Amino acid sequence: MYDCLSLVRRTDNVTTTLIDLNREDRAHVHVAEAYEPITWADAFAARGGHDVVRSLEQAAGLIPAAKAPPTGQRVLTYRLIARILTSLIDDRHEWDARSGQLDSSGMDATAAHRPELLHFPSVVESLRDSRPDDLFGRPGYRFWMLLRDNDPVAVFDTDGRLHLPNRRPSELLPIYKRSRSLTTVIGEVLGHVLP
Repeated sequence: MYDCLSLVRRTDNVTTTLIDLNREDRAHVHVAEAYEPITWADAFAARGGHDVVRSLEQAAGLIPAAKAPPTGQRVLTYRLIARILTSLIDDRHEWDARSGQLDSSGMDATAAHRPELLHFPSVVESLRDSRPDDLFGRPGYRFWMLLRDNDPVAVFDTDGRLHLPNRRPSELLPIYKRSRSLTTVIGEVLGHVLP
């Protein structure tokens, strides 16, 4: 239906969409009736991105932690994807990250993982061994494909692994704990792929 990165809250097997970041349009807060969506033009024109993030958090009823918890596997995955994409702005190739779940806004009961994931043997093995308690009950949501010119070059797993074609998966958290540097992790596991 539309191309969103969604922030959800899951309690007692009930999933509530709090915020949708629609890649083509704007940011929506679904749990605040009076909240006006923020267009991306307004978000980029705002002075400092933190104010925009704070307004989204406040409207969605989210309370930022006083101190960030230690980086775990899931958070590390998202931090690495953000760092990679940020570092590749204005590259000669078009870089993107896409969910491994082929979904139509939750309305398609037959939604499945994206077929591109099958190019990564270690992902196929992970899909076969997936736990039934994965987010939304579909294991494809665990995977995020890194695309170069729409071709998948790597797959991040929110269980803290990086999958490459014809290689064993790399465990990301031990590398991060050793170096405490996102740049070091990226260089070690993706240095041969990135420009």
